[in-house]
Amino acid sequence: MIFTYIKLEKMSKDKIEISLMHILDRTIHEGEIILTGDYPNCGILFTSSIIRDIKVKGHDYYQCLLNLRIELEKQKYYILCQGARRDLSCGGMLRQSSDGCLAYVIRLGEYCYLDEDVEIFDYAEPDLVVSVKEQEEFHKLHGQSLPEIINYYAQFSESISSQTRENIIDRLCSHSDWQLLQRKNLLSILNVIEGDRLLFKVLNTPDRPHWNIELEIYNDSIKVILTLGNDRNREIFLTFLNQQLSLNGVLCQLEK
Repeated sequence: MIFTYIKLEKMSKDKIEISLMHILDRTIHEGEIILTGDYPNCGILFTSSIIRDIKVKGHDYYQCLLNLRIELEKQKYYILCQGARRDLSCGGMLRQSSDGCLAYVIRLGEYCYLDEDVEIFDYAEPDLVVSVKEQEEFHKLHGQSLPEIINYYAQFSESISSQTRENIIDRLCSHSDWQLLQRKNLLSILNVIEGDRLLFKVLNTPDRPHWNIELEIYNDSIKVILTLGNDRNREIFLTFLNQQLSLNGVLCQLEK
């Protein structure tokens, strides 16, 4: 309940001011919601001077908000909050750890990132807010747009030394395109040595939203996880990787 308590403290203890918009004439009205209960028995009490009070329940606060939106849509109203945005998705560990008070902003063709989370009861501009059905349709479209994640694996013909593994990573890091993007803070490269595993990651280049790469190099094998958007990008990287392995005397055949 950490995030929930933070939310209540920010919003004058237990009351959250909320704005409504009439779907037809787009007039704006004010109301309040009160968060009640606890996971998995959460609740919302909605009050406003223009319609009757509404009580809804759910296993977390996002589910409660969803149920409240459904009831308000029957009366031709939208809630102007982040949780009602078309491009908002609530799920995974972020939802679990916040009792549904935090959610992700999503974009077509891209996965969710932890640094793009919002609080679902915060205000959202009218042009961002849609019906429950429209939001669900966008979620489906988003899922269909995500690039495929492909795993590759190869066993080395013979064990390699720790120095050889580090040489391979150094050559990967020296790639001119990656060096340029990293200097512009458009690319994140991570190297971690954990026992007999050397972990190498290239993450989230905005110009190639899912040109994400993860390598796990052991003394006797290599595992590759690629999210590169299309077959051509994957082919280019795998060719480059095989070149660096060969230059270090490592012979192997990467297979899905």
